[in-house]
Amino acid sequence: MLAWVALAGEALPALLILATLACWIGYWSAPAARRPLWLLGTLLGVVLALLAKQVAVALPPR
Repeated sequence: MLAWVALAGEALPALLILATLACWIGYWSAPAARRPLWLLGTLLGVVLALLAKQVAVALPPR
């Protein structure tokens, strides 16, 4: 039980990192007209992931 409680703080950063990676993939696969929205989602995800945990620095830069 104690181990589960200790790892509960890892769920939010993991979710934000995965959402950011999904937006990043969506940015590269979207038509040119929709790319700014995907880029905004990616940047917002990176900022939120970094606020949640510093390990998000490992996200791809491009």
